[in-house]
Amino acid sequence: MTLVNFALLFPVVLAIHNIDEYIRYDDFVRSYPSWLAKKLTRPVVRRAAALLTLAAAVLVALTYFYRSDVLVTISKVAIIALGLNGIGHCLQSLKSRVIVPGTFSAIVLVLPYSAIAVVMMLINSEESSWSLLRYAAIGAVVAPIAIGSVLTVSYGFSWLVGRRRDRK
Repeated sequence: MTLVNFALLFPVVLAIHNIDEYIRYDDFVRSYPSWLAKKLTRPVVRRAAALLTLAAAVLVALTYFYRSDVLVTISKVAIIALGLNGIGHCLQSLKSRVIVPGTFSAIVLVLPYSAIAVVMMLINSEESSWSLLRYAAIGAVVAPIAIGSVLTVSYGFSWLVGRRRDRK
């Protein structure tokens, strides 16, 4: 199996991870500063998770059909970034001594998926360890920006809908 084919599972893994976080919504928003947690209502988080999953699905579909080097690289960065997110959940759970939302799916699904993908990157595409470290560094920067962006878009949508209701 090629990495491009294996990447087709990425949106599924991400969706399950997002659902794991969303199911424990109250605990999830408590992990954010209080000023931000007030803005992260259930609809905002639900829409943001759906947008992020949809973006991942579009990315892997484009990667699968076009197989351009740029899209393959972006997919690699995204997969590694999800693995880093999974590690973050585990570290946060260890630090707080409580299982934080997303940790279960990180352990059972995200980390194994990411580990298999990294091994495939090393073996099948002959990536160097340095390339993977670069992808990880890029993912560590881009993932929070992507998550923040979908949260902002989702919050903005809620704000606009709220303003429309207030006018009526």
